[in-house]
Amino acid sequence: MYFLVAVFSLGLYAAADDAIAPNCTVEAKDQVAWEMIKALKEDFFYLFETTNSQTQNCTYFKVNQTDEGNHTGTLLVRSGRDALARAIVAKDNQLVIVAKDNQSTTEGEDGRYPVLYTDNSTCGVFASEHDDEILLWVANRTAVETSFDPCCWKVFESEAKKKLVSEEGCEEPEVLPTGRPAKETGTYSKFSENCLT
Repeated sequence: MYFLVAVFSLGLYAAADDAIAPNCTVEAKDQVAWEMIKALKEDFFYLFETTNSQTQNCTYFKVNQTDEGNHTGTLLVRSGRDALARAIVAKDNQLVIVAKDNQSTTEGEDGRYPVLYTDNSTCGVFASEHDDEILLWVANRTAVETSFDPCCWKVFESEAKKKLVSEEGCEEPEVLPTGRPAKETGTYSKFSENCLT
């Protein structure tokens, strides 16, 4: 009798655990990039975490002037006092960012950012074609309380760990501008409450 109760309880626990901790995996669906552009139109997104220590803190993104038919928009990128406007195009699972005049510039060259995961509302995880960077973007309304979809965090950590493992064969570890070695996790927080001021 006690054995049946224990087995039943374990079954309920496993089902509840699955409901609380969903299977968070990289998704490469066709329309996911357009859904991300629509989310960027609803709220601006901060660069929350990255695998590149050189990326600036307090960078945020906002989309306006979207074109539903062409899956395009204007992306505004602000980092400190610097601001850039770029065209953004959703192509399947990739965000393609291009200079407004279709000319490459030294700062903000054309780039493709595969969307690894997004909940289409509060967060997105991206890969960068430059330096194999992994980026976690988080909606403004969820950044301070870190109330964004936990799958974004899990996918980001998983992809960052894969990147770190692939780099372990490198001869010298990355060193920060301060002269200290990079964190063992290989990730860097780029958001704080100071970004809000």
